[in-house]
Amino acid sequence: KCGLLVKPLQRMTVGGILTAGAFFVSGFLEMEMMKTYAKIPAVGFSDIHFMNNIPCHVSLQLSNSTGLVHEQAIDALENMVLRDLEPGTYSLDMEVSSTCLPAILSQRTGQVEVLTHDKEVTAVFLGVDGGTVLPSVLDGYDDPEKDHDANGRMKVVYDMGNFGKTTNLTLKSESDESVSFKLQPNGVYGSNYSKIHTGNYEILMDDLSLGNLQVDQGGVYSLIVARDPETNIHRSLTHTLTTPNSVHIFWLLPQIFVITVGEIMFSVTGLEFSYSQAPESMKSVLQAAWLLTTAFGNVIVILVAEAKAFDDRASEFFMFACLMLVDMAIFMFLAWRYTPRVVKREVDMNMNGVTNKNFRRDSD
Repeated sequence: KCGLLVKPLQRMTVGGILTAGAFFVSGFLEMEMMKTYAKIPAVGFSDIHFMNNIPCHVSLQLSNSTGLVHEQAIDALENMVLRDLEPGTYSLDMEVSSTCLPAILSQRTGQVEVLTHDKEVTAVFLGVDGGTVLPSVLDGYDDPEKDHDANGRMKVVYDMGNFGKTTNLTLKSESDESVSFKLQPNGVYGSNYSKIHTGNYEILMDDLSLGNLQVDQGGVYSLIVARDPETNIHRSLTHTLTTPNSVHIFWLLPQIFVITVGEIMFSVTGLEFSYSQAPESMKSVLQAAWLLTTAFGNVIVILVAEAKAFDDRASEFFMFACLMLVDMAIFMFLAWRYTPRVVKREVDMNMNGVTNKNFRRDSD
């Protein structure tokens, strides 16, 4: 009605540009989703997960036989993951400033040997033992992989000190669902990972409340239960190893809408155009050739996916979007120079039927 996109080639061009736009939308959405993906060490690399139970800024130095490898600082009561380290043996030195717990700490430096393995995440707990800062390497490995049933996953890292007995730790939800752990005395330990349904939980150590824990979909957590160096009273901290899911599924709708409109304008119009412009004896052949382009497109996708030229899918989406824009630029140039085939149609008034003798023409 507005006189826009009245020609098939015009509609196909706009449809191709919309398709490129759908790839851009998918790429930006993938970038947001990547922020919540589990970061698992690749082959030939390892990670170290530091958990700070000291209410002070801690300086860390990681070295091996070749010298200093990495120097990092971690904020008070926070966690941090040091990524992409070569598997092997490292010496970890930690230090806190003289203003940190001046009435409690007498030894402000500590050292521990850290053995890292290929594709694994080693956990290190930074705590205080008496008046000495003490880094401790936990047995086993941290697992950043998300739960496949849309729940959360959690392990308990605890330092009960010389508590003298096994302690019960219970997570109790608002719906009275509970998860229990047995905490051993005399040392720093870590439990196995447990699947935790999403929701808010009260943390109970025997009958003592240590606060609350919020479990979100896809999150992987380390629940720290240890004495506060300042008050010598047990308390809890929650450290996030893998960020919970934050992108709503409804964000799929924009790209679905755009790709659908682009497909209608490009593919359906292209089929009609190939049929109308083909000679009478080649209409089926040209329509088959048009559909064959879909097969070639799938081959390109397979080659790009198998070549693994990109580290993430967002880069692949952006590449396909740029290729589509280049294709449409070439297509616009060719369409501008194209002369449509004019089809002459002869109208048979009798329609190959029997003439009605009772019908009178105006000329009679």
